[in-house]
Amino acid sequence: MIIIIAILIWLHAVTEKQYEHIFQAQVVLINQPKDYVVLKNHKEKVGVQIRGSGKLLLRALINAKIEINVDLAHQTKSPINVKLNLNNLKLPASTTNLTPIKFVDKDTLAFFIEPIHTKETLINHEIHIQTALGYTIVGGIKVQPQRVLLTGPQRLIEETNFIVTADLKFENVVSDVSGEIELINPYPQDLSMDIQSTKYFADVQLLEEKEFLDISIKVLNAPIGVQASVLPSTLSLKIKGGIEIIDSMNKNDILAYVDYGEYKITGEIFLLPYIELPADLTYFDISPDKFELKFD
Repeated sequence: MIIIIAILIWLHAVTEKQYEHIFQAQVVLINQPKDYVVLKNHKEKVGVQIRGSGKLLLRALINAKIEINVDLAHQTKSPINVKLNLNNLKLPASTTNLTPIKFVDKDTLAFFIEPIHTKETLINHEIHIQTALGYTIVGGIKVQPQRVLLTGPQRLIEETNFIVTADLKFENVVSDVSGEIELINPYPQDLSMDIQSTKYFADVQLLEEKEFLDISIKVLNAPIGVQASVLPSTLSLKIKGGIEIIDSMNKNDILAYVDYGEYKITGEIFLLPYIELPADLTYFDISPDKFELKFD
């Protein structure tokens, strides 16, 4: 017991003595100029030498948050050089008897400002979906919303042409895929985004093949007054794609034609056909593969 009392007396004597210690004060900007943004390339903390009793210094080390207010009122020309003032140091109420002595290293900070600009830009997703064998994605991978509003310095706004999502991969997919994914801010300290994530969706369907017969062939790009047709007048082909879109199709959804302009260039009357289909479909096994141009 005597030893414990002696230790307590010694600790009390030691902590009542005066000491000095260097603290890191957080820089807090006040009265930032309207319609301007302060670039985050300045020091966010500054060293301050503070004197006080060992007891108060210990208390400050354990749980005190020390801040230094920097006033940028009426400043619109960059760079802004601000001389730090110890009177602007904010000490917690429990440590008000501490005495700031001086700033360590520099007592002046430089701040760079730029006019605030806004721009709406596209979202590019980094979502990769590998379907299982016999399945396909219809309509691609969609995100909603597709755009994000950026706010920040003009230079960064102008060089940011799109915002990407986080990377996400799916394998052996046999059903629809949906969810929400984070947007990656390329300059998180200086750019702000009006949304932080976007929703995504992919329509995954069984892959189907279907043959279409007796599809009429048109002649496109013929001059006014020229009547032309082809022999034979129809073709057949096979189409591959998602089962839902294939099952809802008929031959009238397929545009098949020859280009009269090719005859004008080459003089060749046997022309290859062109096929236009709804999105996400492919064709193969066209028969016949050439058509004879005839003039009526």
